[in-house]
Amino acid sequence: MFKGLKRRLNGSKKYDSSTESSDNPANLPHLQELERMTPSPNWHGFEQDDIWQNKLPPDIILYIMDEFLQDQESTITAFSSTCRCMYTLCLSRRFNRVTINTRNRDSPTSIERFARMVAKRPQILSFTQRLVLLDQGFMFQGSRPITVEEECLCYILTRCAQYANLRRIDLSFRVVWNLLPLPVKKACLDIFSMPSLKHISFDYMAIPANVLYVLSGISTFEMKGEVRPFSSNELPLPITKSCTTRCTPKKVVLWDKSRTGFIMTNLLDSQTGLCLNDLEEVVILASSQHLTLLEGFLESCGTSLRHMELHSPRGEYELLRYTPLERIC
Repeated sequence: MFKGLKRRLNGSKKYDSSTESSDNPANLPHLQELERMTPSPNWHGFEQDDIWQNKLPPDIILYIMDEFLQDQESTITAFSSTCRCMYTLCLSRRFNRVTINTRNRDSPTSIERFARMVAKRPQILSFTQRLVLLDQGFMFQGSRPITVEEECLCYILTRCAQYANLRRIDLSFRVVWNLLPLPVKKACLDIFSMPSLKHISFDYMAIPANVLYVLSGISTFEMKGEVRPFSSNELPLPITKSCTTRCTPKKVVLWDKSRTGFIMTNLLDSQTGLCLNDLEEVVILASSQHLTLLEGFLESCGTSLRHMELHSPRGEYELLRYTPLERIC
C-alpha cells in the first residue's frame, strides 16, 4: 500500500473533475488514503529513556537549545540524529515550529511529505506551537480540479485534535480567498476556530472581512495582506453580520501599502468581525494621507489602548510612538 501511495504522491497530478463534487475535505480520495494509514507501532520517542546516556542532564541541553539554537531547525535535526536520547529530547524543539513551503520543486513536495509523516506519526503535532505555511504563488490557480498537494494541506489543517499546543498560525498564501478550493476553505476555518489559537498572521493573502468572525479567541492579529469587504458568497459557513462572536485582539499589526487605504478602511469598518474594545497595542504601517482613517479607530479603543506605533512605507514621517496613550485619547 505504501508503494502505491508513493506513486500517487510523486509529481503534482490533478484529479479529474469528479473530485470537485465533494465539498467535504474528509471525502477527498487522497485524504482518505492518508486517514487509512496506520500509525507506526514501532515508533518511539515520546517518553524519555529510563537510562540517560549523555553527560549533560536533559534540562541543561534543553536550555542550550532554547538559548542558542532558536529557529536553527537544521542544527536541532542534526542533534537528533546522534543517538536515541538526543532524538527523544529534540522532538519538542524539532516540531515546535513547523514551516512548510508549498509547491516546491521536489517530488513529492514538502507539504505532501509532511502529511505522510503526520499520518504515520500523528503525535508530532502535539509539540507544534507555531505553524507556518508559505506559498510562492503557484499553488492556488483558480477553478480547476483539486490537486494532491491541496488535499495534503487539508489533511494537515484538519488534525485539530492533535494540535494540543498550537498557539500561532502564519499564512503566506498569494491568493484571494474565493480562489481557494472549497475543501481548503473549510479546513482553514476548522483550524482558525481552535480554542488554543492565540496569534494569527496573514501575509499577501486577501480575505473577506467576515473571516474575522471565526477568530474569536485571537489575542494578536496581524494583517499584511488584503481585507476585502464583507461577502456572504465567499465562505462555506453561514457567517453573517449578526454573529455574536467577534475577533477581540489585544494587539493588532496592520500594513496598508495601498494608494487608497482600502485595506485599513475595510478592516476598521464597524460591520466587520473585528472588535477593538480590548485593544492594548497597535502597530500600523500606512501612508500619511490615510492617517485620518484612524480617528474612529482611536475612539473605539481609547480607554484600553496603551501603545501605538505608526510607520511610513516611504519615509514620509518619522516613527511615532505613544506610550502610554491616556494623554492623547
